[in-house]
Amino acid sequence: MRLALEQAGAEPDESWCLGSEKEFPDLVLEIALTGGGINKLDVYRRFRVPEVWFWRRDGLELHALDSQGSAYVRVAHSRLLPQLDVALLERCVRIGSWREARRAFRAGLAAEP
Repeated sequence: MRLALEQAGAEPDESWCLGSEKEFPDLVLEIALTGGGINKLDVYRRFRVPEVWFWRRDGLELHALDSQGSAYVRVAHSRLLPQLDVALLERCVRIGSWREARRAFRAGLAAEP
């Protein structure tokens, strides 16, 4: 999904609408292989995307739009997916085989109280 608004635009690596289709996604994932470039958070703020996640070498960085919609704040847990175990997700993403990762993720979900 490409987001374009006047002079701003971005094409996230992945994006999702939760619940129903919308003009702009609820959640965007960016794979950050290098630093620099345009400020993606500023671009997504213009579209009022509620959450932007960055996958960096060290793991996930979650950013949520503040209540005024004026800036993103770094958060430890997703506001959209509050039950998501981010640490489990990060561990599973690092597994080389997608089948093993899926199995580990499902096992982790089943083990949660």
